[in-house]
Amino acid sequence: MEFLIGIIIVGIILLLVSMFFKKKYYRKVDQLESWKVDMMNNQSILHELSKVKSLKMTGQTEQLFEKWRRQWEDIVAVELPEVEEMLFDAENRIDRFLFHKANAIFTSIEEILNQAEDKVEKIKEELDELVGSEEQNRREMEELSVGFHECKKKLLTQRHQFGPAVVLLEERLADIETNFQAYDEKTNNGDYLEAREIVLNLMKEYDEISSLMETIPSLLQICKQELPQQLKELKDGYYSMSDQGFFLEHLELEGKIISLEKNLIEWQEEVGQLQIDAVHEHVEKAKDEINELYDLLEEEVHGRHYFIQNKEKLKESFYSLKGENESIKVEVDFVKQGYMLQEEELQMANSFELRLKSHIHKFDSIQEMIDGKEIPFSLVSKELQTLREELEKLEENQRLYNEKLQALRQDELTARDKIVELKKSLQETKRKIAQSNLPGLPSQFQDLIQQASGYLANVEESLQEKPLNISVVNHYLENAIRSVEHFVTSTNEIIEQVRLAEKVIQYGNRYRSRYPSVKDGLSAAEAAFRSYEYQAALEQAAAAVEAVEPGALKKIEQWIYEGA
Repeated sequence: MEFLIGIIIVGIILLLVSMFFKKKYYRKVDQLESWKVDMMNNQSILHELSKVKSLKMTGQTEQLFEKWRRQWEDIVAVELPEVEEMLFDAENRIDRFLFHKANAIFTSIEEILNQAEDKVEKIKEELDELVGSEEQNRREMEELSVGFHECKKKLLTQRHQFGPAVVLLEERLADIETNFQAYDEKTNNGDYLEAREIVLNLMKEYDEISSLMETIPSLLQICKQELPQQLKELKDGYYSMSDQGFFLEHLELEGKIISLEKNLIEWQEEVGQLQIDAVHEHVEKAKDEINELYDLLEEEVHGRHYFIQNKEKLKESFYSLKGENESIKVEVDFVKQGYMLQEEELQMANSFELRLKSHIHKFDSIQEMIDGKEIPFSLVSKELQTLREELEKLEENQRLYNEKLQALRQDELTARDKIVELKKSLQETKRKIAQSNLPGLPSQFQDLIQQASGYLANVEESLQEKPLNISVVNHYLENAIRSVEHFVTSTNEIIEQVRLAEKVIQYGNRYRSRYPSVKDGLSAAEAAFRSYEYQAALEQAAAAVEAVEPGALKKIEQWIYEGA
């Protein structure tokens, strides 16, 4: 009994599942049926085809219309009925629960409908292109007709502005009229797409010819009036400057002007050949060349202005430097009586004089070439700028040399004052040693005293020589300064070492009896002290005391500092 109930339940479930899938597949059938019906009742195709019928049904239009009509009839009469049969077959498969086979049919139907839909879209695009071409052609041809009429009118009424270009412009306009006629023929024959190509070519031609007619008058004006006028003004300026004494042959300006004038005639002929881009390029280069020539003339004017402004200043500089040079010579004669000068230093004044004479000669040569119209002022200004810089260098060199001569006496006085100061420092340090009651001095310390005294003696002897060699004096003086300063520093260090060593030994005596190590250390320190080895004495005493009382040395130093 339970087994029978189970079978019934499974059967019911299978039935429900089957009904569910049948319902799902029937919905797919309905969708495809709806797709087919929508395509069959496509009003847009019918509407566009009706538009084509309103055109001239000849030539290309008639051929296209027949092609589209056949394609549409093939879709409606062949492909869509085939879909209808396939849908009926799919329903049979569904009724028999052959869902897999129904799916295969659905796939085939969708492929057919997609292909049919693509064909419909292509037909619509071609229809739109044809109908749109006719409308767009008509509108644009009206605009082109007005535009070309204006071009013909302008060429007729303003013929003189186009010069030699009139002939080719008229030929271009005549060719355009022929294209207008060809357009009318294509349109009357129903060849709207071919007519569209003519319209596009006419639009391009109109853009070109309107641009030419806009550009040519201004370009001819530049070649016939503007640039020739600039060349005339340039030529007049050139001759005027030549009459004023300017040397201008190096510019080769006359030849360049003649070449440009010939080019202007050739460029007008190129305009007649409608080679507008090339002429534009030529004209821009010519403008640049003319501007460069103006710049060159202007540079000559500035050069002359610079010469006029600076020639008197240069003469004043020559006079001033010559006076300074004479003063230096007198100063050298005076200085060499008291001081020794190197041969190079003695010849320095003569070197200055020769350089000055060379600069004056160069200036005179430039002046002669200017008077003889043999040199451009642009070069003159550069030469004078260089000359001016050289004079500034010469003036600076003479000033430094004169200061050096003046400094010799000052160096001598400084050396004498420094010797007095060093001797005083040496004596005060010796007195300080005597007052410090030192047991004695190390042998090397005696050497320091002798060395410092010897260097001081060298300085004094060199100061007595005539003529005085200040370089030697300064050399000995530097040695004396280092030696005395070292002696003073060493003296202060020894006095401090003696003082501190005595205090440390005295402080350490409190530990001498208790610590054998302290006793030995202090004994060694005292022996070193008696041998005048104060640094060693301090180190040995400090080490012995620090061993039993760390920090003792700092404490002793603090006492000494506070008692000082």
